[in-house]
Amino acid sequence: MRPALVTALILCGICALSSQAQAEEAKGVYERDAVDVEAPDGVEIASVVVDNRLGDVSVRGHDRPGIAIQSFKRALDKETLDRLVVSLVPDASGRVQIRTTLRAGAEARPIAAGSIAVDLVVFVPHSTVLEAELWKGNLRVSGLDNGAKLLVDDGRIEVKHVSGVIVSDLRRGEQEFTQVLGELVASGIAGELRLDTVRGKRLEAKLVRGTIVGEGLKVDAMTMQSVFGDIELVVEPKLGGKYQVSSRKGDVSVRFHGATPVTMEVIAAKVMLGAELNASRPAEGAPWRGQFGRFASTRSKVRPAQLEIRAGAGKVVVRHF
Repeated sequence: MRPALVTALILCGICALSSQAQAEEAKGVYERDAVDVEAPDGVEIASVVVDNRLGDVSVRGHDRPGIAIQSFKRALDKETLDRLVVSLVPDASGRVQIRTTLRAGAEARPIAAGSIAVDLVVFVPHSTVLEAELWKGNLRVSGLDNGAKLLVDDGRIEVKHVSGVIVSDLRRGEQEFTQVLGELVASGIAGELRLDTVRGKRLEAKLVRGTIVGEGLKVDAMTMQSVFGDIELVVEPKLGGKYQVSSRKGDVSVRFHGATPVTMEVIAAKVMLGAELNASRPAEGAPWRGQFGRFASTRSKVRPAQLEIRAGAGKVVVRHF
């Protein structure tokens, strides 16, 4: 990419966001900006990094080769508003960085928490690999084909219609994933995780305090763990699949469907199994073991799915439908 073009794009992102609309109201000053950045000839925007510690971010895939950014800024006065900056820095490799900052003012006076904000809506090519990081805010991602790496300290992560490898880390808040294809690794400290239609190779979720609720899950390997929360899942096992579900203090409910044969091992203080499952009561302290479905002969290459469930202090419910 030519140096002059890089300089022009940086200036465009920092200083020349067009279509400005400001309105002074009783509670502050607002500004709306928008900018389009076209990809230069011969350069493909391969990855986008968004770092916004000042507000919400929404990233959406679109059919154009370039990037479009919409920003909404808020502050108590115009002087502070002018210090809120959205910068866009591309490089020749096809990587684009988008960052929000609060420039230092003439006086180092403190700014009240919540009195400033920069919310971003970013449109990127469907093939873009995304990295996004927020402090306190909501992060929404949709329409991407090459995965994403998402980090939020306190807020919400919402992902829809995304393929590839997705890694998310939410320290406190809610996560929701809908129509995900590929691999998903989600972790969190406190909050709720909801899954709706996740397909692909791997699904891994780990929470410290929070519930995990999922349906429409069909993956080759799955690991679900919540230390102090309940887990409720609807799973369609795959031949040879391995599925591990565990909660130290909460209850676990697993319903599975389909014709895939399944072998089970359940370790819990209290176990409730559907009548259709072939399982026998073990000796005290031993795990429950059972099976479902018609198993092929040992000479066949057909391998049953393996389901392992643990609940240290809670109950386990397993049913087939």
